[in-house]
Amino acid sequence: MPDPNIARIRRFNRQYITQLGLFARDYVGKGLSVSDLRIYFEIIENPDRSARQLSHDLDIDEAQTSRALKRYIDMGWLERSRSRDDARRKQIQVTAEGRRGYELLSKRAEEKTRERLVEVNLSQLAEKMDDIMRLLGHMPEQAIDIRDLSFGDAGWIAQRHAETYAVDPGFAPEFETFVFAILADFIANRGLARQRGFIAWRGESRIGSIFCTASEDPDVAKLRLFYIEPDARGAGLGKRLLNECLSFARGSAYKRMTLVTHESQTLARSMYAKAGFFLTSSRPDHIFGRDTVEELWELEL
Repeated sequence: MPDPNIARIRRFNRQYITQLGLFARDYVGKGLSVSDLRIYFEIIENPDRSARQLSHDLDIDEAQTSRALKRYIDMGWLERSRSRDDARRKQIQVTAEGRRGYELLSKRAEEKTRERLVEVNLSQLAEKMDDIMRLLGHMPEQAIDIRDLSFGDAGWIAQRHAETYAVDPGFAPEFETFVFAILADFIANRGLARQRGFIAWRGESRIGSIFCTASEDPDVAKLRLFYIEPDARGAGLGKRLLNECLSFARGSAYKRMTLVTHESQTLARSMYAKAGFFLTSSRPDHIFGRDTVEELWELEL
């Protein structure tokens, strides 16, 4: 049976290549194809390599690579020279004219890409492409920053909680109102020194949250609004946010921290247990249109 995920990836490849005109025989002028440009740009960025090394690194046929190199040499953009380390090997070097040619090609490629994507939000597209590159292992993960609650964060937290819990465990839209009420109370009492909201950012995107809030008992803190974006899970961010929250609670002289969760939240419950929380009580409940089992967890600080 065909894998639907593979079909989606192949469809994306076809549409992306067509969108950017990458099938064109003359992509940016001078009769150069995209493969020709890949070879030349790679030489510019990573010089002093042989034709065989280029073919291997770019996964392009050696004969095709040799034809492209000969063309650039005939254009006066490249030249071959003896390797200083091995006289038997010839290296490929860029000439001064080749440098000027590269600047021209790079400018044309940028203009052509911009024309093809004139109706697209380039910032959002670039961010998603970075995500794909990271998934494929072609670029390092962006550093994750933990920041205090700021403008726009509350709306994002309520939206993502509502959207996520609508899928699992299937809460009704009223759950978003419940989350907003927690946030409104927190913001209204933000001047209290023993409360804090932490927001995790990766680049320009929010990817997680956790809150330490006060309770009626001055010795007891509440852990609330703990959330990690699905594509940011499994990399230690949950543990990091929990540690930030617990460290703040201890530094604020709380003696105990409590949290309320539901039996269906398997991943979160596992993290709570690893952090030292204990399940102290549970009870069946019907909330936000779903039957669930509500749990109370506690940790001595």
